[in-house]
Amino acid sequence: MNTGSRGWLLAAWLGAATAAGALALLAHAAPDAFADCGGVVKESPPHKRAHHVNPKGRPPLAIGDSSMLLAVHNLARAGYRVNAHGCRQFPEGIGVVGAAKRRHELPHMTAIALGADASVKRSQVEHTLHLLGPRRVLCLVTPIELGGGSGKDAQVVRDAGRTGSGCSTGSTSPAGTATGFSPMGCT
Repeated sequence: MNTGSRGWLLAAWLGAATAAGALALLAHAAPDAFADCGGVVKESPPHKRAHHVNPKGRPPLAIGDSSMLLAVHNLARAGYRVNAHGCRQFPEGIGVVGAAKRRHELPHMTAIALGADASVKRSQVEHTLHLLGPRRVLCLVTPIELGGGSGKDAQVVRDAGRTGSGCSTGSTSPAGTATGFSPMGCT
């Protein structure tokens, strides 16, 4: 074997070892990617305000992603039962609704503010409506896409509001204030 082929062989071996090492690091880091999203943050309204938003029943349920994290305390003070999780996608939100249904804890109104980090599909909205049933109200907060624009997910939410299958409530405020999550006409 001449020196040129040894150099090529060594370069190929080093390249493969580097690629394998990089893949091993990525595989090890992948489970930690969602760790940066934090845990689920839940807060219920203070007892004396529990019926402020819905005087005749359970406090409405607000389900959100990282956009809702800053508003958790304000929403609870306004009378909402809040469940927020950074990086939450719509299927996880459907799971929260399903769990509340299994515990017989669904309120009259459920507000969902998801779609800032992932997509919202019409089938997901329909599945959520099926879980809630015909006597409950679903309020969907129109997601703002990265950079502040409006995208396909916002259109899905608006279409659900127009067809009467949901209640489109406008956009969340960039500061994540409670006013961005108000039901605006949903009862």
